[in-house]
Amino acid sequence: MSFQHVTVPIPVDYAPVREVKRVIPEPVNKTHEGTVNTSRIGEIELKKAVDSVLKTDINKEVNLNKWSFIIGMYVGAKAIEYQTAYDRLCDAIDQKDCEDYEAAHATVEDALNDGMKAPIDLAKKEKERQEWLDKNYINWSEKRNKKNEQQPENKPDTEESFISTGEAILSRGIQEIPTLVDPIFPQVGLVALAGSSDTGKSSWLRQFAIAISLGDSFFLAWKLNLVHFSAIYVSTEDDELAVNFLLNKQTRSRGLPPNRYKNLRFLFDTTSLLEKLDKELTRQPADCVIIDAFTDLYSGSLNQTNEVRTFLNKYKLLSDKHKCLIIVLHHTGKKTEDLEPSKHNLLGSQGFEAKMRLVIELRTDANQDDLRHLCLVKGNYLSREYKQASYVLRFDENMLFHSTQERTPFEQLSKAEAEKEGQEDERMKKILKAIELRNNGYTMQGIADELDVQKGTISKWLSKYS
Repeated sequence: MSFQHVTVPIPVDYAPVREVKRVIPEPVNKTHEGTVNTSRIGEIELKKAVDSVLKTDINKEVNLNKWSFIIGMYVGAKAIEYQTAYDRLCDAIDQKDCEDYEAAHATVEDALNDGMKAPIDLAKKEKERQEWLDKNYINWSEKRNKKNEQQPENKPDTEESFISTGEAILSRGIQEIPTLVDPIFPQVGLVALAGSSDTGKSSWLRQFAIAISLGDSFFLAWKLNLVHFSAIYVSTEDDELAVNFLLNKQTRSRGLPPNRYKNLRFLFDTTSLLEKLDKELTRQPADCVIIDAFTDLYSGSLNQTNEVRTFLNKYKLLSDKHKCLIIVLHHTGKKTEDLEPSKHNLLGSQGFEAKMRLVIELRTDANQDDLRHLCLVKGNYLSREYKQASYVLRFDENMLFHSTQERTPFEQLSKAEAEKEGQEDERMKKILKAIELRNNGYTMQGIADELDVQKGTISKWLSKYS
């Protein structure tokens, strides 16, 4: 009998994580389909082996080795799937107190391989099969058949685990959140950039995509941690002709030939967008996918939290699958620029911002048209220092942003706050004038008439400040 060697990865649910060398014998010449239920025999025998492992001291290698060898014989006879046998025996080991789990798993592996070299002739086990059934062993095959009825026929009996254990998560040893833009943009997940019209949101995102595709070390003042050096830009507002003009303008200062931008990919037809993105990311991975803009893709009500979250969750799953960041461009509500920067300024329900790991508001400076304020209004893993003041950027005639290395507290960006400060300045001027007039011999009534302020107010000012 000849053997072929195949490497079978063991699911991470089992410790230790290892690869098992599986020895598969060539098909047995004599088959017994229709006369012997090989699957049921294998399940029953495997149940016996698992029960034995659970009931006995597995630190005594003889017992574990014996049962693993027997099960290996049934694997060789095609009565049990190798991976099923290995998983169930190792699962039994993991439920016991064991001096060396790794050694026990290795014993199972070696004994299974040895047993497979001497497969049992199942035709001679008919009598034993009936005896096992009479003993009322658990009918594992029926449970498995019920599970198979609920899934497509082409799926294997064993499903990929959808559970991650605390042990598996902690063993990764991650000490900080991986970032694409350090420290603000996570490497994976959903991020939103929002603002009112004509603030340069699309220009900022195109500039970011250009920096990624050219492999820049920094974007504005932040370090880039690139993996694929590629970005995908989904454009719903600007067609290819408009993007041609805008891209030429934004890349002119770099002086590079067009072939240097081959890793910057644009998508203009948004029909079946998720399917297209999935295929393109599979063909060529990207560090970032930019969606410009959300309201052109989402056709439901912005005020329906559940609908918005359901829509965005599809993109979250896409991000998780391909390990890339997805940035979604959105808009702020009317007159919100009069307020402080806030995640609550976004259009629609709370469902949109709740789905985002980071929310950025971009707004124009109230006094200088060429200045923009980049405000991190939500960041799940950012400290407060990042979310209390804007990053002041200069927006030039080529539609490029530049860092000024300056920051402005959010409260100073509120027009209501500015008006309040202006009123306070005017009040102080009147107080100083009242003190001056009083020193020049004016009566209370005379000061009140001069400043057009009530006499009682003048009296309070003078008693407090003079």
